Amino acid sequence: MALLAEHQRAVQETLGDPEGCVILDGTGWPRKGTTLVGVARQYCNQTGKIDHGQVALLAVYASEQGHTLLNRQLYVPSVWFGEDDAPLRERCGFPEEVGFQTQLALAGQMLQGLVDRKQIAFGWVIGDEFFGRDRSLLDQIDALGKWYFMEVPSDTQGGPQRPPTLAPTWRGQGRPPTRTRRAPDAPRPEPVSQIAARVAPEGWQRYTLHEEHKGPLVADIACVRMIAVRERLPGPDVWLVLRRDVLTGEIQSFLSNAPADMAPTRLAWLTAARWPVEQCIEEAKDALHLNQYALRSWRGWYHHVTLILIAHLFLVSVQHALRAQAPALTVPQARWLLQVVLPKPVFDVPAALRVLHQIQQANYAAYRSHRQRTLRKLGAT
Repeated sequence: MALLAEHQRAVQETLGDPEGCVILDGTGWPRKGTTLVGVARQYCNQTGKIDHGQVALLAVYASEQGHTLLNRQLYVPSVWFGEDDAPLRERCGFPEEVGFQTQLALAGQMLQGLVDRKQIAFGWVIGDEFFGRDRSLLDQIDALGKWYFMEVPSDTQGGPQRPPTLAPTWRGQGRPPTRTRRAPDAPRPEPVSQIAARVAPEGWQRYTLHEEHKGPLVADIACVRMIAVRERLPGPDVWLVLRRDVLTGEIQSFLSNAPADMAPTRLAWLTAARWPVEQCIEEAKDALHLNQYALRSWRGWYHHVTLILIAHLFLVSVQHALRAQAPALTVPQARWLLQVVLPKPVFDVPAALRVLHQIQQANYAAYRSHRQRTLRKLGAT
């Protein structure tokens, strides 16, 4: 935890901005076998289907200065927490105090940790539909004093005006009712897709949101104030931001607790602000081998992924140092540049033999560990 806090302090020094964004996303990769920590049949991004694999929840920090990996959590499915699975958890070094947590609960835990550690300044939390559909997570972000900007499904309920509520009349029998209800004649909430359908043509504004490698991303944006729904009752006042694809007409919906006077241009830009998390994950996998390891234990997984976070930030700092000479330098290019300019070790025969001896010692230690495990299994039978 101390290393993670130090990493986040370094992110603040390199990229920190009070209006920076924390972007949440999950990623997974296939893993064979059933004795690796967290491995189970679950959706795997890399294969695009239900597969044996591990799933990681990642947080990326993005500001006008750049973006990098900020935090990580291993998602361990509920099938790992049966009584019969205790030996497997022990073999993987699973902490006894850690119980099952959903990915959404892990996301809330990461955000709470960022606020508690006070190492990184940020104003926004961004996520896709997976996070946006969870109202408790949205309310937690609001309670932390942060603004969320989350994509939501088209059937998300809301209304243009706050409907009246009342407490039911007590009829003199049983306990007096205390729970507020929507008034009988109050307008019912409706899906955001219906609200989008009523936006007048002049309510849409065209924006160039982001310059991609294939060209500019252009979309029509409409921003509408809306009353969200909580437990079938009117909830907080929020922004409903609608993004319509210029070519296909497809509409995406976003909710935000940003202030009512927030500039529409800022809200429009946020509809395309999630791309850094995809780029960081791709860079971490391709350039830093995030998903290439032979680790079985809980501690080993966290050590590996934490080092990837640190390595990515180091490459981002190289980008910053060389911004004047190479303004378009990417993280993979920064890695290649270091490979070219850093001195390489020169081995004579004795030095090469010493390295080979170390490799052979490590291989023999691994062999002995596997052999002892196999003998224990044979003894148990």
